[in-house]
Amino acid sequence: MVEIPRRRRRQEQWILDVILRDGRALGEQDGVYRFQLEDPLKTQIGRETLALTFQKKLASKEDVELASHGSWLHDQLLRYAHTWGQGARFFFEPEPDLDLDLLMQRRRIDETLDVVEKVTYGTLLEYIFRVSYYTEPPRERLLSFVYDANQGKVVKRAYTKSMMAKASSSPKKEYEVPEEVPFQKGFDRVWIRVEKEISAEVEELKKGNRVHLERELRVLEDYYRQLLDEEKRLLGTRLSRKSREETQRRMEMLKLDWERRVKEETERLKPQVIGELRAVAVIHSPLEAWRTAEGGRVWVDRGRGEVWRGALNGHGSR
Repeated sequence: MVEIPRRRRRQEQWILDVILRDGRALGEQDGVYRFQLEDPLKTQIGRETLALTFQKKLASKEDVELASHGSWLHDQLLRYAHTWGQGARFFFEPEPDLDLDLLMQRRRIDETLDVVEKVTYGTLLEYIFRVSYYTEPPRERLLSFVYDANQGKVVKRAYTKSMMAKASSSPKKEYEVPEEVPFQKGFDRVWIRVEKEISAEVEELKKGNRVHLERELRVLEDYYRQLLDEEKRLLGTRLSRKSREETQRRMEMLKLDWERRVKEETERLKPQVIGELRAVAVIHSPLEAWRTAEGGRVWVDRGRGEVWRGALNGHGSR
């Protein structure tokens, strides 16, 4: 998978994720990323190949689109992502040629597989969130996390594009389909990760905004100090008590207005975030429950090439 340079990965990686859902990376050179597009993204963008960059100076090239917030391509990808729908269901194909001995070694399971006692489908739940940051400048992100109900944990990436390409919309008869899908449990686990991701992003935004805020506050300070210095100069020239009191009132009003503007500017640059659940995918992967020669229990995920120890319950979770 083509990756964004590290300093931009958090802000821009979702763009690559969206494109690679219906596109193939052709490569990157000097900050320009090129892709071969497939439908429906090809129809949405209106071209078969796409070249994009996150640097304005490179977007001046004839065939290169700028992909930063507010650009035409950014808006098109957001619209495309919003059309994915609110729910989907897939069944992974079993891989018959898995090297089970090698998988056991990699997971450091020092037992010998003996006999298959059960075949069923495991459950993965992918939650896709749209996160809007109301700051200067405003931005949006798509976050995707997968809850592995088989092992009771959240994973960032649970499958490959090739696995999804071979997935079916209907199950195989020999595999039992779970009757219950733990949507709420999965959401609760995933939302903890989403909050952590957002919190880290907000801290970065605060750091960037702090520099901008300090600059804006210095401008305000220079402006109001000039006005106050002028009023102080006039105060020294006032002869009547009434004129001096009027000048002092103006000075107090300027101080109050200065304080108000500081509060407004500080509040304006404080990041505000809204996260929305936009879609959920239910993904079933074929599982085998094996009894080992040593009397243990091991689950083999034939769709994803995974193995783990576990009790023989509905999802193989411990």
